[in-house]
Amino acid sequence: YKVVSLTFKADLNEIKLFVDSIFLLPSKKMMEERSFTLKTETKKKLFVSYCHKNKAEVEKIISGLREYGLDFWLDEEQIDVGDRLMERIDEVVRLSDIPIIFLSEATKESMFAKHELFVFFDKVIYQQSTAKPWFIVKLDQVDPYDIMFGLGNLKYIDYEHSTIEEIAQAIEKR
Repeated sequence: YKVVSLTFKADLNEIKLFVDSIFLLPSKKMMEERSFTLKTETKKKLFVSYCHKNKAEVEKIISGLREYGLDFWLDEEQIDVGDRLMERIDEVVRLSDIPIIFLSEATKESMFAKHELFVFFDKVIYQQSTAKPWFIVKLDQVDPYDIMFGLGNLKYIDYEHSTIEEIAQAIEKR
């Protein structure tokens, strides 16, 4: 047996060096020759669109959904000082796997939330892209038609009548 002692404050590179010196692992080529498939699992990245008046409620929902292994793009976590907000949002909507949109009465008054909806509609709905699924959560009794024409034609999940687990399962299904 080979034993290696790690220092108390070993960083990731030091740990990797220690582990590499302990284990002799076959090469990727050798693994593939023996019919092992090496596949990297990647989580779907969900873009979150919401009105900042609903921030506390959305953060609570997102926190619960992260416990189910879902990965989210939130503006506060991903937009840096000096970034152009609208350009960054447009870019991330295009790059995300699934946009998740939270609708509420407050959404009707939010310029940024409406902009994100227009980008979403343009990229996903109007161009009739079937490659990108979408997901809508209605937080309160808002009528989606009051927010934007055509929004009421889309299926959504009603947060007032759903659990976090049900929402997570519905997102996973998409």
